[in-house]
Amino acid sequence: MASDTTACINLRLLINDKTGKILYAEAGKDFVDLLFSFLTLPIGSVMKLLSEFKRAKTVGSLTNLYNSVEKLQTMFMNADKSHLLEPNVMSTNPNDILRIQSAPIVYYVCGAQLNYGGSVHHMATQSGGRCACSRPMNYEVRLQNPSMENSTNSSGSTVSVSSGGGYVKETVAFIITGELDISPASTITSINLLNKLNVKDLTDLAERNVSVGPNEAMELLWASLVSTTPLNDVFGVAVSASS
Repeated sequence: MASDTTACINLRLLINDKTGKILYAEAGKDFVDLLFSFLTLPIGSVMKLLSEFKRAKTVGSLTNLYNSVEKLQTMFMNADKSHLLEPNVMSTNPNDILRIQSAPIVYYVCGAQLNYGGSVHHMATQSGGRCACSRPMNYEVRLQNPSMENSTNSSGSTVSVSSGGGYVKETVAFIITGELDISPASTITSINLLNKLNVKDLTDLAERNVSVGPNEAMELLWASLVSTTPLNDVFGVAVSASS
């Protein structure tokens, strides 16, 4: 269950009281931001989180890859192992209950770029490389504000981020299916979903409230990678116990 010392997210579940199956969840910004934040995590960070949480839980051959890097002696590495095992994470979610700790993002430039006082055109993620001007890139510079209002995606396009933080609007409620299909909540959406799930008798339906803390968030992260029914996998036992 969620830790008493950590702020938890409240989640409302609609279940079939006869079968105990979770049909869908209703939640606000905080829970949806948590789920969407999974998409921002580098694979190395995911594996580190899961290995610290419960080492017995494996994610296919990725576990073997991660363990191989951990065990490989530095004499065989051309880069710092931390780049693979603990890659930097940039998140705009201010309420990240996974509590991902990431080192400040550091880049290296040559002295000429600093001396000229102009724009920096060439940077490296490791010290000692050669700049286009042939000088060594060994001067450290840091990204001052990772939670920028505008960031750049992998294609080089500028992406606007709301100054309030997170990924979705505060005023919107959402419906999350058992397969983590997320859409804005509405009466029509609920009816269509119940029809899709072949619910015939509304008297079979019941609501359950659960709390989502770091443990549940980690379970959701793992289940979202290995299962098509993560909500039932994570909260099914709690729902059955409260019935």
